[in-house]
Amino acid sequence: MLKQLTQLTVAADGRYATADELQFISDYLATAEQRISAYVKVRNAASDIIDTFAAERRSQYPNAFQIGGKDVSGFALRDMTNVLRCCSAAALINDLDRLQEAVLLWLQSIAKSFGWRQHAEIDYGMLQEIIKTYLTDEEAQMILPAIKLAQTTLSL
Repeated sequence: MLKQLTQLTVAADGRYATADELQFISDYLATAEQRISAYVKVRNAASDIIDTFAAERRSQYPNAFQIGGKDVSGFALRDMTNVLRCCSAAALINDLDRLQEAVLLWLQSIAKSFGWRQHAEIDYGMLQEIIKTYLTDEEAQMILPAIKLAQTTLSL
């Protein structure tokens, strides 16, 4: 949304914006209530969401948070919490490009260096299912594209 507003400001410099150029604002406003509600619900339940994720991950893969025999759950869950927060913010402002550029590409290099890429597919797939239990279908539709983007980017 913010990027689109900036682009509109540049494109319409010296003239009024056309109805087609303004359409994204109407589209955003039509979903603003669901976006805000999804953001607030995730914000309020973030620690429960992450705890549920950690418990499910450990039950399916007992050594999920082990690298070289060392427990890295603190780092992994911190990163998952941060990505969840950033995905929620991206959904709120409808800006997946900013999420990709500001967070995911940086985190992708970390995931590669720690050999965490193979886990991203599973982890973010699991997170998508957990999120659905906290949100209505309409709210989930606002945030799931951001989490799917994280899944895709971090598993490359």
